[in-house]
Amino acid sequence: MKIDDLMVQPGPDVFYTKEFRDTLEAHMAYFRSSPDVKPLDVDPLQAEVYAGDLFGFLQYAGVEMKYHWLTMRLNNYFSPTEFGPGVTTLLRLEPRVIEQLRQTQKSAATGTITM
Repeated sequence: MKIDDLMVQPGPDVFYTKEFRDTLEAHMAYFRSSPDVKPLDVDPLQAEVYAGDLFGFLQYAGVEMKYHWLTMRLNNYFSPTEFGPGVTTLLRLEPRVIEQLRQTQKSAATGTITM
């Protein structure tokens, strides 16, 4: 196995920009009540193991890195260190919803409409 195969891919840069995160924040109330939000069960042992490391837990759970920040905010955390014992479920937004919003923002920024 190559060491490169062990690297976690962060995804497109847009997911880490202030502009895109501001857009996500503006939609947070909608996201939290959306039928596209699904529960992600947290095993109590894993909540202990990853105490103070939400992003580590999300990586363990198979959530792509580009969605970590949104998942943190969707669960009303301001820091990944807020995760820990006592957490039994996290909210997770379906990736297609995030990708649609990203595409819409990209189209608006370039002035093109894609269908």
